[in-house]
Amino acid sequence: MTERPWQLNTKMWGCEDFEPQPVVETVWPILSKLNPKLMTTSEGEDITDLQEMRVYIMEGSNLFFSTDKIEKLIITIQVVAKRLNCAWVEITPNNDYDFPIFEVDIFEYLDRVFFLLDMHPLRDLVVDEWYREKYLDPVEPIWKKYLDLDTGGHKSVGWLSSFLSPYSLTGYHKPVDDKRSNIARLLECTVKYLEYYVDNVVARAEPVSDPEEKAFIIKKKLEMREFYRAHDPTIARMSEELGFDLLKKSWWHNFF
Repeated sequence: MTERPWQLNTKMWGCEDFEPQPVVETVWPILSKLNPKLMTTSEGEDITDLQEMRVYIMEGSNLFFSTDKIEKLIITIQVVAKRLNCAWVEITPNNDYDFPIFEVDIFEYLDRVFFLLDMHPLRDLVVDEWYREKYLDPVEPIWKKYLDLDTGGHKSVGWLSSFLSPYSLTGYHKPVDDKRSNIARLLECTVKYLEYYVDNVVARAEPVSDPEEKAFIIKKKLEMREFYRAHDPTIARMSEELGFDLLKKSWWHNFF
């Protein structure tokens, strides 16, 4: 197993008043099976300054990796004002593959948590029913087991819901006890999805051979990235209110 980067340490960045879920430490042993290589550039821009970031009220780490099948594997932990712990993982295939984009977001305050977990399809699930059967349907038993975690969340946001698969889980949750036991279940579910994704989706993916199909996949992936950047309010808020280039840069590259 590849050694875990020192930046992936939830306690090191820290929050006041509560102990966030150890998301980055928990997912790393699964991700390390992919033998990820640390990236120093993204879309032609140097990103080494994002590996350890302390700007204004935000601090944390944004690590970008690639593999023989993966264009971008993102592991991020960002702490805002010692009150909000943001942890997420995104995995995007390179241009030779069409397997779904993996995404998990766990944004944790003392009194509430936002959760999003999905494998975003890169094909039309009506036209290419085989794609759903191959990549998505096998996760249905896990999805059903944790269906209580799906309380709506971003499904009420029209632009984002267009990304989601039939097996997405998203919602807002409040800790039910001092041990935040129900919040720990979010991470438990994440591990199940990610293990399936790494061991069954990525491991078994074959390159797309048809030039027209490959062109469609590349176009959709790029358009999803730009669509996300255009609609996510975080980038606009940072530009207008904070004005810190490093913060904007970190969010800009943290989309697929």
